[in-house]
Amino acid sequence: MMQKMSEEDKGKQLAQLFEQRRGIIEQLKSIRARRSELLKEIDDLSEKLQSETDAHGEVRERVRKLNEERRALATKIRDARSKLRSASDELDVMRPTLRNRGTGLEKELKRVEWRMQTEPLSREQEKELLVRMKEMAQALSVWKKAYGLKNEQAKLGSDIDEMAAKLFDVRADREDAHKELRERRQKIEEYTQAGKQVYGEIQGLDEDIDELEGKVADLDDRIHALRADVQLIQEVERKARWVAHIAASREAIERARKEAMEKMQRGEPISLDDLKLLYGEDGTR
Repeated sequence: MMQKMSEEDKGKQLAQLFEQRRGIIEQLKSIRARRSELLKEIDDLSEKLQSETDAHGEVRERVRKLNEERRALATKIRDARSKLRSASDELDVMRPTLRNRGTGLEKELKRVEWRMQTEPLSREQEKELLVRMKEMAQALSVWKKAYGLKNEQAKLGSDIDEMAAKLFDVRADREDAHKELRERRQKIEEYTQAGKQVYGEIQGLDEDIDELEGKVADLDDRIHALRADVQLIQEVERKARWVAHIAASREAIERARKEAMEKMQRGEPISLDDLKLLYGEDGTR
């Protein structure tokens, strides 16, 4: 009876252990499913981080080129302004010359040259005309230089205005690029921090999985041990039942033999089976 109760207790304990094991297995399934989701999230974050990193590198390269262009434009504008100041200073000195019309000087010079070539002139007149031609030629040369400086001044001013406008655009583009860089860096930081958090959660889940797998292994050992105990109890019970069966069989045979002997002693007729029992043909002697 005690063995039967022990077997029942162990059976109940086995059922409890199996139920615990099933619960832990369900937890493991849930945790592993969450871990798979987090691994996918890590992959997505890695792709986004790589994309942002690549874009950040491209923007940095754009900023570098804009900086080079800005420096080059600033240098050109500085050089142009220096040339403009020099031309303006030189032009200020020559400005009175500009009041004389260059075309008038050219016409007068041509008239003098024509007169010298076509009119009979005295030596004194020729000398005066030559002096006059020299003065007009010098004045015309100065006027042309002044006119050229004025044109150069106008062109330099126009070039400076154009480069200044371009420099303004470059600075605006550079500011936009810097703004984009800040936004890209912020995104990179966000994705990096998110990745660290997800990775930390994965590590926590891995620890939980190791702990639960350890519990499953422990339960498996206990279940295996209990099964062995139950099998041992069942084997003992089977042997006990077999011994009891043999004992009961021997007792019944002895009782039947005794009855047959009593019949024979009383002179009552006995059957063939009774004779076999009396002379041991049942194989028990």
